[in-house]
Amino acid sequence: MPLLVFVGFQLAQTTCMLLLDREGYIHDQLNDSWQRAYDSNSEHALLEQLQTRLQCQGFADPLDRSLPTTSDATMEACFGKLTATFGQAIYAWGIALWILKMVQMAGLVGCYGIYLRMDQQVDDIEEGVREHEKAGVLRLHNES
Repeated sequence: MPLLVFVGFQLAQTTCMLLLDREGYIHDQLNDSWQRAYDSNSEHALLEQLQTRLQCQGFADPLDRSLPTTSDATMEACFGKLTATFGQAIYAWGIALWILKMVQMAGLVGCYGIYLRMDQQVDDIEEGVREHEKAGVLRLHNES
C-alpha cells in the first residue's frame, strides 16, 4: 500500500508541475540553470555570452543576477528572450522525462506485483511442506 501512495504522489506531482503549468515549468528550469551558472565562477563566460548574443542583462530584470556588460545601453531582462529561444526545447525534454518517469513507475508497480505473487507462492510451498511432514510423506534419510 505505501508503494501505491508513493507512485500516486509521484504521478500527481510531476503531471501537475509539468503538464498543467507549462510556463511555470519553463521558468523554474531556466531560473535554476541561470542560478547554477551565476553561482559557478567557471560558468560566468556562458552568462556573458548569453547576455551579449541575446542583447539582454540579468534574468528576471536587468539587475537580477546580471554580469557586467560592455554596453552602456539599458537592456531588457533575459528571461523573455531565453524563453523564446529555449522554452520549446526545455518543455520537450520535460515531456520526455515525464514519459520516462511514467515507464519507471509502471515498472516499479509491476515488480511489486511480481514480488507479492512470489511471496504468496513461497508461503504456499512452505504450507505444503508442513502438511506433508505432518502426514509422514517426507522422510529424511541420514547417512552417516
